[in-house]
Amino acid sequence: MQTDVPHILIIDDDPVMLKALPEILRRQVQPLQITTFNSPHQALNIIAITDFDAIISDIKMPGMDGLTLLTEIHRINPELPVLMMTAEDDREVLLRALRGGAYDFILKPIVDHDYVVASLQRAMKTRQLSRQVAAQKKALEHHASELEKAVAEAVAEAKAAQRRLSFLAEASNLLAASLDYETTLTRVARLAVLYLADYCIVDMVQEDGTLHTVGLAHRDRTQEGLVHRLREGFEVQSMQEFENLSQTVRQTGHGILQPYMDDETLAKSVQDANELQLLRALGPRSLMRVPLQAQDKILGMLSFVSTRSDRHYGHDDLALAEDLTRRAALAVNNSRLYNEAQQALRVRDQFLSIAAHELKTPITSIMGTAQLLQRSAEREGNTNPRDTRRMQLLTDQTRRLNRLLDSLLNLSRLEAGQLTIDQAEVNIVALAQRVSEEMKLALESHMIEFHSDETKLAICGDELRLEQVLQNLLQNAIKYSPDGGIIRIHVQFNNHMAEVSVTDQGIGISDEAMPFLFSRFFRADSPTAKQISGIGLGLYVVKEIVTMHGGSIQVVSTQNQGSTFTIRLPLFDSQAT
Repeated sequence: MQTDVPHILIIDDDPVMLKALPEILRRQVQPLQITTFNSPHQALNIIAITDFDAIISDIKMPGMDGLTLLTEIHRINPELPVLMMTAEDDREVLLRALRGGAYDFILKPIVDHDYVVASLQRAMKTRQLSRQVAAQKKALEHHASELEKAVAEAVAEAKAAQRRLSFLAEASNLLAASLDYETTLTRVARLAVLYLADYCIVDMVQEDGTLHTVGLAHRDRTQEGLVHRLREGFEVQSMQEFENLSQTVRQTGHGILQPYMDDETLAKSVQDANELQLLRALGPRSLMRVPLQAQDKILGMLSFVSTRSDRHYGHDDLALAEDLTRRAALAVNNSRLYNEAQQALRVRDQFLSIAAHELKTPITSIMGTAQLLQRSAEREGNTNPRDTRRMQLLTDQTRRLNRLLDSLLNLSRLEAGQLTIDQAEVNIVALAQRVSEEMKLALESHMIEFHSDETKLAICGDELRLEQVLQNLLQNAIKYSPDGGIIRIHVQFNNHMAEVSVTDQGIGISDEAMPFLFSRFFRADSPTAKQISGIGLGLYVVKEIVTMHGGSIQVVSTQNQGSTFTIRLPLFDSQAT
């Protein structure tokens, strides 16, 4: 039987040690009960009936060595700590003892008394802790049914937590699926009745300050008509509910929670008999009202209602409803910001379109007049060189302004989806040759070389738009080769496609600019490129037109060496093979 006084057993065949060791221990560990044996076999008999706090045993003894004794002790009581004494520093023996479960080692002769005492005290403390664990285990075994119940409750709570996470994840997917917030909120209400409510109502504040129901759902679809009648017929009561919610949110930072609702509560909550009749038909038993709030502004509210007598909302339900509503409010706010941004873009595009169209007529008139003056001056031959240069400058700048207007008009048509492609058979070889010949006439410091081994490569497309693409690529090649040089245009048949390449020897394109080259309004950031006029729409329009033809465009460039733009267009069906 265990007492409060620690009880240890010392086993050694050396009578001197059996006398000296207890004296060392009693001087430093009080109180302490010590039993000694010089025979391992006799010791095993007492170990079988006595619950010692620790055992100190010699390793080498006649009849049974300490390692065998260690095995037998642990067979009788696996929790009993055993300190092994040895007079030899035999590493193999020490390792075997450790593997056999020895708690610690004491070297003989004993010189460091403090170490022996400290090791013994740690062993006894370990034994004490093992008894406490055993006692606790025994106590737990007496309460197995309570433990099983707790585990079952924990499992149920974990499953409920998983359902809550799944619910919020599905709600987030719904909220991200559409930018029409009324449709989205209706879907959220439908999802809420699958998990959180028997019916759910979504009300939004309108521009005039009134409250309007934008979504609702009932677990029983046949009851949704009652919910509609309840919200449509009693707007004043709905506004009062919203004002109460707003005041509660300002005071507490949370929504309204009504865990229990009975007939008396319903009768006190309304003043209209018809509304009370509808409420009684719906049978609410618990209620949560949560604000749709974004950037400290309350946009509306969600009402979650339970009609089951066995389900009453608590703070965990309110926290879940608030989490859902925060996500919904963020989606609504993002939707509104997106719609405002889209409206701003529509206004911008409309302005660009109108401005470009309005400017087109005077620009055309200026260009026609400048060309007439040039031709008249050439016929009469009496214009001085300075005026000739001025008229040429006027013509060139008018053409440049006209190209900028065309780019803005094309952008406006692309953004509005009004840039159409008239499908017809087009010989891309003949078209590229004609465009290059026409552009040669206006060049001074550049040369255009056209080359193709084909006489005809027919594609299905819009000749006017493709001409615009080729002109733009050639104009870019000329513009970004300020020192002049040769512009090469090459047309070939390649892998069942018509391929047109335009190569220049100009300033090239940096690696940093490459990913943005075909973006709207993009201009390269190099000092040389900044000095070249343009608004960054040409390549964007080129790419869009090529894409509309089912083709692709690629560019290869090295700075200060030049660039090659290559468009690939599908051949007309009769030539595809």
